[in-house]
Amino acid sequence: MAQLETIHLALLTLSAAYEHPLAESTILVYAGALADISDEALKQAVAAHLSLNIHFPRIAELRNLALAGEYPDPVEAWGEVVSQIRQIGFYGRPKFSSPLIHRAVEQLGWVILCQSDNLVAERSRFLQAYETLLRREKERNVAFSPGESLRLSTGMQPVQAVLQAHLPSARKQGA
Repeated sequence: MAQLETIHLALLTLSAAYEHPLAESTILVYAGALADISDEALKQAVAAHLSLNIHFPRIAELRNLALAGEYPDPVEAWGEVVSQIRQIGFYGRPKFSSPLIHRAVEQLGWVILCQSDNLVAERSRFLQAYETLLRREKERNVAFSPGESLRLSTGMQPVQAVLQAHLPSARKQGA
């Protein structure tokens, strides 16, 4: 889970790089939408965005960059399946780098995949199943609670209280 300090630093970096001023309400919305992403993944997403884009990122762009490395892409996942088919066959128990690959294989049937004479068709079926699972997983992992009731993993403090400790304008309003 991204710490509010990491999110704040990421947004300050992006704001400075793109000369894009941020209102506190914008920071609150970004903090809520990015809180479920790890600090490291958020830092990598910011670095990737800075190197690839000329505009301030939308939340979806940062989330996609941050979550891109979390699961193998569909072609890499199929490569793992083919490798396991060749190495262990239908008698063995395949081991995959991601539980999503395992779930897609279970849906299609391990023995059926191993015994198929048409791997091109199986590849198509696997990619469809895996992409559906991947999309659902990404949708399921979104944990967004807008506004002041949003609580982060940093001591379960309301965002507004944490922001007051870190933003100069919030301290002025609270004083």
